[in-house]
Amino acid sequence: GARAMAGAKIIFKTDPTEMRQISESMSLKFNEETINMIDSLQVGEAIVKLDSRPGTPIFKINVPEFKVNKDIDEEKIFELINQRFDCKPIPEEEKQRVLNMIFQELEKEKPKAKTMPEIKQEAETSDKRKILQLLNEIATNSFLTFTEHIDNLNFHSVADADRIKKILLEKNFVNEYKIKLKKGRGSLGSYLELTEEGKNFLHENGFKPSNSYEGKSGFLHALIVHKLIKPFYEKSYEVLIEGKNKGYDCDLGIYRSDKAKCAVEVSVTTTPEDEIKNIKRDLNSGYENVQIIIVATSNKDNAIVEDEEKAMVKKQALREALIKEFDKTTQEKIQILTLKQFRDLT
Repeated sequence: GARAMAGAKIIFKTDPTEMRQISESMSLKFNEETINMIDSLQVGEAIVKLDSRPGTPIFKINVPEFKVNKDIDEEKIFELINQRFDCKPIPEEEKQRVLNMIFQELEKEKPKAKTMPEIKQEAETSDKRKILQLLNEIATNSFLTFTEHIDNLNFHSVADADRIKKILLEKNFVNEYKIKLKKGRGSLGSYLELTEEGKNFLHENGFKPSNSYEGKSGFLHALIVHKLIKPFYEKSYEVLIEGKNKGYDCDLGIYRSDKAKCAVEVSVTTTPEDEIKNIKRDLNSGYENVQIIIVATSNKDNAIVEDEEKAMVKKQALREALIKEFDKTTQEKIQILTLKQFRDLT
C-alpha cells in the first residue's frame, strides 16, 4: 500500500561517477557489493530501499518498457512557441539558428565515465581523509562525545559518520565507551579513546597526537574525573587532580582554605584490597574524609558499556572489606557510591 512505499528510494543504472553521491543520499553502504549491484543493473531494472520498513534489505525490481517517440517535429516546436507568446511567424533563418543550438547541445560529448577501479580509489581516498580527520579530532578533544566530534567536523551525514566510526572500531584505531555523565534522563553518551594503533596511523600520516588530559590513570578513569567529578566539586572547593602530591596522592583532592577536606578515589579496575590501601594513605595524608566512586562496565556490541548492576556488586564487596578492616569511627569517614549514585547527587 501507499504507507508501505512511503520514503521509497529507487535507483536505475547510472553513470559510475554519480554512483557515490546517489548511494549516500539513499543511505546505502558504499562498498564493493553495492557498487557491483548498481553497475550490474540492466535497462529496465532498478534497486529499491524502503525507509518505512527498517531492516528490509535492498531489492531489485523490473520496470515495464514505455516507449517514447524521440523524433523532433520542427513545426510543432515553433508552433508551441507562437501559441505561448502570441508572436508572429519566426523567420526561417531564426528557426535554423535555434534548431542548430538544440542539436549542438544534444551532440556535445559527455565527459568520459570513470572506471570502477577509479571509483573505488576515490572512495578509499575520501574515507582515509575522513578517518584521519576524526582520529585527529579525537586526539585533540579527548572528552567530547561522538556527536560533538561530528558536529565539529561537519560530516556529510550522521550515517556517513557512523560508517567511519565503524571502520575505526574494525581497525582497532579507537575504543568506544558508552557511559552517562549527566544527571537525569537521556541515553548513554558515546566516547572514543584513541588506541596505540590509532596514534601510529596518525603519526604515519603526518599528525602528532599527544595525551591531552591530566592524570596517571586510563581513559575511562580520566573521563569520569574530568567530565563529572571535578566540575561538580569546583563549584565550592579548590580541586586538584591527584592532589598536591600528584602521583603519590588520591585521584582528586578537595580543599578549602588550604585544608584537605576530602580525597576522591575512582575505582574502575582496582580491588577492595587496593582501595583499602588507598584509604589508609589518604587518611594518613591528612584528608578528613575519603569518597570512593565505583565504576563497572560490560562489553556489548563492540563497546565498553556502563553496568550499574555490576557496580552494586563491587560496592557491596568493598563495604564488607571496610567493615573487617576499620573501626566504626573510621568507617564513618568513608563514603562509597556507584557512578550512578554520584551522578544523581549532582
